[in-house]
Amino acid sequence: MHQIERAQSAGRCRRFAIPAALLGLVDGLGRALRPDGGFFPESAPVVDAYTGLLDLSDSALFGWLAEVTGSVTGLLPGESGAAWWLPVVLSLALFWMVRVAGKHATKARRRLAAFRMAAVGSVLMLVVLLSSGLVALGSGVLIPLDGLLG
Repeated sequence: MHQIERAQSAGRCRRFAIPAALLGLVDGLGRALRPDGGFFPESAPVVDAYTGLLDLSDSALFGWLAEVTGSVTGLLPGESGAAWWLPVVLSLALFWMVRVAGKHATKARRRLAAFRMAAVGSVLMLVVLLSSGLVALGSGVLIPLDGLLG
């Protein structure tokens, strides 16, 4: 009975899993669009925002967090920790888990498992986002904005 009562609130994982999934999609876009040699914006507002982003990622706290989380994602096989598809696949998995956790027709055990996997997936997404020092996330916003402002 207690499991059924807990499963009724499993759909509340939308509060943290959907924002994490959306940030992961933007991060994946930034990883895919950012050139290997670096990003050199053309419009003045984007230049200011990008230099602020680089200064933030080089700060003591974010630099340390990027180093620690980068070493965690570096444990993944190959170069998959820095690949553009890692946050995208994790985002799609989070969207699927939120869908399963929010369905009332699903069994209680499955809904609870989806809630727990969404919580773990959100923490993993935070690790992936911080592994680039938030540069990929900012690039996912600033590169298309630079293309629009031109």
